Amino acid sequence: MDTKGAIMLEKTTGLSIIDKGLKVEGILSAEGKLIVGGAVEGTLIGDEVVIAPGSRVVAQARVREMVISGDFEGEVRAYESLRIMPTGNFCGHIVCKSLSLQAGGTLNGSVKPLEAEEDVSAARNEGSPERVKPSSSQIKADAVRGDDSDLR
Repeated sequence: MDTKGAIMLEKTTGLSIIDKGLKVEGILSAEGKLIVGGAVEGTLIGDEVVIAPGSRVVAQARVREMVISGDFEGEVRAYESLRIMPTGNFCGHIVCKSLSLQAGGTLNGSVKPLEAEEDVSAARNEGSPERVKPSSSQIKADAVRGDDSDLR
């Protein structure tokens, strides 16, 4: 295989598509980019996941990054970023490093920064009775609201 063919092969690997009319139930794990245009129910694990307009996902998801332009119901843990586009609808619980909600997109649920939840779980695992200090993102959010009770 020549280098031109190798480059083309490299660009096409790692792309999975669940198209309109296709429904997947169970555990779905994808490397590379996954585009959901149909329906998914269950557990979703992936690198870069795109929920296309008109699609429906009911799942617990663990992803590096996700873009929601369709309907998503459930829980998302995004280790890098989660973007809800103008046609996107999210209902559930989000734990992420970075969240973007564009005008027109809807978010109905709870959001926690990734670092804060990891700090709490680490303290629980160590059995420490001490109060867990809030993360810097929690402090910033509290300061914006004018709530400084966690800063004392």
